[in-house]
Amino acid sequence: MTNLQLNAPVSSHLLKVVRALLGDGWVIESAPEDGRLARNGQKILLQSDRLDLRFRLFVYKVTGSGRGRPDERRIEITNTYKKGLKRVSRFPDIVLGYDPSVNLFVGVDSERIKHGGRTGNASSFFDIAGLTQSRTDGIAVSYRRANLFPKGIEYHAFISPKKLPEYFFNRESIHAGTYAGDGDYSGKSRRSSRTGSESFGSDLAGGDVLGLRGPSVTRRSQSREFGEGIITALERGQFPRTKRTKKKISPERFLELKRIMAENGLLGEEYVINAERRRLRRAGLAPLAAKVQWISQESVGEGYDIVSYETDGSKRFIEVKSSVSRQRTFDMSDNEWRTACELGDSYYICRVTSVRSKPSVSYFRNPQQLEQEGKVQKIASGWRVTLL
Repeated sequence: MTNLQLNAPVSSHLLKVVRALLGDGWVIESAPEDGRLARNGQKILLQSDRLDLRFRLFVYKVTGSGRGRPDERRIEITNTYKKGLKRVSRFPDIVLGYDPSVNLFVGVDSERIKHGGRTGNASSFFDIAGLTQSRTDGIAVSYRRANLFPKGIEYHAFISPKKLPEYFFNRESIHAGTYAGDGDYSGKSRRSSRTGSESFGSDLAGGDVLGLRGPSVTRRSQSREFGEGIITALERGQFPRTKRTKKKISPERFLELKRIMAENGLLGEEYVINAERRRLRRAGLAPLAAKVQWISQESVGEGYDIVSYETDGSKRFIEVKSSVSRQRTFDMSDNEWRTACELGDSYYICRVTSVRSKPSVSYFRNPQQLEQEGKVQKIASGWRVTLL
């Protein structure tokens, strides 16, 4: 048996991905003939103690947008189904961009490969801020309007090399905009200090799949990392300063906390919209269930998040307020309160508590009535509602 070395065409960026995985403790279990990777579209199998993931990987260099916009970057996808790319059974396609200047990868929704326009190529554009402001030790997600996608929103993930496994195993929820940051491989690695090698025995070579075995799966707990009390304080509009909070909160960690709060909101809205659709289907009103709209994913500032329906077909406008805790106090903006007063009995507040663990929802119709009960007070940023 002789030793072989992984290699790839000069123009390929696939080795950068493989080296990142090897550097994080993944080891080669099988390799293509002669160790040569494809220029693009390499079949990969990732296996761990309890998971395995098969995919075909495409990596393209991040470039200028070509549209005269200095704050915009582009990933030009040259392999698309419209250009003749064939799907491979059991190996779904994953697309990454790579920016060598900051050593970051950019995850692109593979929906892009289905398109390609007149030339057969597809370009995914994003703001340069994603590269310059992203955390270097994790995954940051941003979005921009793109009519190509069902909700008109395209999500990009900015990924540090050591977080590639987390991206690969959670990419569907990441590009759906619902990822909570606590999926597979989001926790601290349990690997040993050694790293994998690009060299491997010739007995492992054959076929066209690169197989890698990785460390045990870990998950991060958002509440334990930051403390539920800190997140709860921010949800109430209070800066999290307590005697028990000894660590200073850096601007970077504060932005991360704000991101978690935004994710809490998305998780709560998703929970409510699914509950509304179930309610209508159980009432034998499947056509109405299909018409329920997630408004906040289409337009901001409407004063409500979801448009659903009563069983008589009239609309119900729902504002969702989510929390990681069971606390019953939350804030409403002036715009939300004004909209609630205008819509009266058609307006509901849905309070979702324990949104990351065991969600529970309570509905409150026409919140203006709560003011008459002394449960609402005016504050500088809007209105504060306290439910008993």
